[in-house]
Amino acid sequence: MRTGRLGQRGYASTATNLSAADPTEVLVQPSRIVNQIKDLNLSVSERAASRLSQINRDSHEVLKVGIESGGCHGFQYTLQLIPESQLDLQTGLMKGGEDAATAKAAEDEFEDAENAKLTIYELNDSTGKVAIDPQSLKILNNTVLTYTKELIGSSFKISGGSLKSSCGCGSSFDVDVEA
Repeated sequence: MRTGRLGQRGYASTATNLSAADPTEVLVQPSRIVNQIKDLNLSVSERAASRLSQINRDSHEVLKVGIESGGCHGFQYTLQLIPESQLDLQTGLMKGGEDAATAKAAEDEFEDAENAKLTIYELNDSTGKVAIDPQSLKILNNTVLTYTKELIGSSFKISGGSLKSSCGCGSSFDVDVEA
């Protein structure tokens, strides 16, 4: 696993709002990116990658990241663990099951069916994985997925990039449209 510090070229976000991210956070370079979109990037911290690897080893699940309109700041991100078996790791398309209808609806929403393919970041020798749809990746470009442990629990969080403000819930945010 190759890692780098936030701010080093090639690994980290070039975000304008890095104050929300921990500047000492070590980032992981994915071992493989399926359906990589030029000039769009979601960075993953070493702690998040380690936790995702543990989840994948224990329950064979992948973290699916998405964006919905709503929340008290205009957007909210959704983080959902989905069975790895529901995701085609070669094409980035959802297989049968509950999320297949969601994937089909996403295909219909986009002009080009290629845009419905998820971008998949394979981390830590392919054990930890993050999947994100193209529209969400555009909004979350140059953000950092982290994993935090606090007294009240632990969670994945997204920070940096063009995320301008958020509320106390931590999942509702506004974006800086000039970023």
